[in-house]
Amino acid sequence: YPRLAFDDTSRRCKGKDQARPVIYTNFLLRCLVDSIAVCARVSSAITSITLDGIPLSLKYLNILCCGLKNNEKLINLSLTKCHIGDVGCDLLLGCLRNNPKLCVLNLSSCRLSNRSAMCLSLFLKRRKADLLQNVWEQSSVQSPEENSDKKPQGLHTLILNQNPKIGDTGLRQLVYALKSDVWLRSLSLRHCGISKHGAETMIRLLQTNSRITKLDLTENRIPINTLQMILRILKRRREMTESITSKKRFRIDMRRDLINNRIHELIKQRRRSLRNRTERLNKYSTQKRHWKKIHRFEIKVKQSKEIEVPKEDQSRRKKLGDLESQLWSLVESNFKLKEELSSNKALLDTEAQQRSKMEDELQKVSLRLNDLKSKVVMLDCVSSNACNESRLLKGLKYIFDKLESFSTARQKDINEEVLLNPVEPLWSSPLTQQMENSFANCLQQTNVALFPVENITM
Repeated sequence: YPRLAFDDTSRRCKGKDQARPVIYTNFLLRCLVDSIAVCARVSSAITSITLDGIPLSLKYLNILCCGLKNNEKLINLSLTKCHIGDVGCDLLLGCLRNNPKLCVLNLSSCRLSNRSAMCLSLFLKRRKADLLQNVWEQSSVQSPEENSDKKPQGLHTLILNQNPKIGDTGLRQLVYALKSDVWLRSLSLRHCGISKHGAETMIRLLQTNSRITKLDLTENRIPINTLQMILRILKRRREMTESITSKKRFRIDMRRDLINNRIHELIKQRRRSLRNRTERLNKYSTQKRHWKKIHRFEIKVKQSKEIEVPKEDQSRRKKLGDLESQLWSLVESNFKLKEELSSNKALLDTEAQQRSKMEDELQKVSLRLNDLKSKVVMLDCVSSNACNESRLLKGLKYIFDKLESFSTARQKDINEEVLLNPVEPLWSSPLTQQMENSFANCLQQTNVALFPVENITM
């Protein structure tokens, strides 16, 4: 049946010789819109839809909106010259409200007025609130890496060219919504009936919103001065964004270079470790093979010995094994003794060094002791001489005391004799000579030089 219907419409169009395309017939247009709606609803690979120059009445637009309502992957939508009007614009914006990834919306030559501008402003406000709510929910539930992957994107390009009924009032509605918008980058309002007042409102918008970098207001009733002012603001903003992007790119490149260098270093370290590991494994495998060969050779030698040696010599073999084990134990004990001797040798060296130091100190102490000994001997000699002198002085004192007593007694006798008889002087008498002789003998016995009597008495 669809085949026959298609043939009927084509026959009717050919019979009437119509200048309009065949796709503008109701049947083909309905089939086209139905297929686009089904694809948009079912397939997640469709990210861009462009329907330029196809007049969509409300019934066809309603079908298309039913398909776009559940599509969350659409990024670009263009309905240029579709003549949807204000009612169709309201219907379309209502179905696009749930699409978080829509970035480009083109509604040029769609017969829009200031009412559509008001619908667009409400759409932008609701979209901003929904996106901020999604951001809040994702940041509270998911990790930052998942949030960076699923970052919501707002509408950054809005094209409303060839809609002269928008005017200044519609522009005022858009400006009211775009003051707090942080996603829109490009706005095109070519031939939209904007005058000088609308341009001034756009200048105020550019002063408050620093995100808009592209603005198209050509084919409007705007003076050249205001256009030049808008161009200066946009040019300054582009230069700032370019400088910021260049700095960001430089930082990103630096980070990328650092990451690449780090990755190369890690790869080199990994290769070195793998190479060293393979070398170690090869060495270990070669050593293992060598050990296996030695073990096999020893087993063969033992087997040959067991075959050659008769059963009678098993006792001798046991004795030889015991002797061999004893020899091995002696070798081990000798090795241990050698290690102990080497350690004791080090201790003896340290003790010899300490002993040499002690001998040096003892020599110094012996020298000091000899000096002290000589000094003590001298002091003993001096003290003995002093003792002898003191004894001699005591003897002399005793002698002088005796002489004095004797002389006093003799003087008394002499005085008595003088009184009785004249006598010779004392120094010429023989008794005094005897006393002097006895005193000289005493001095000779004590080996002391005799001083004159006058000096002693003094």
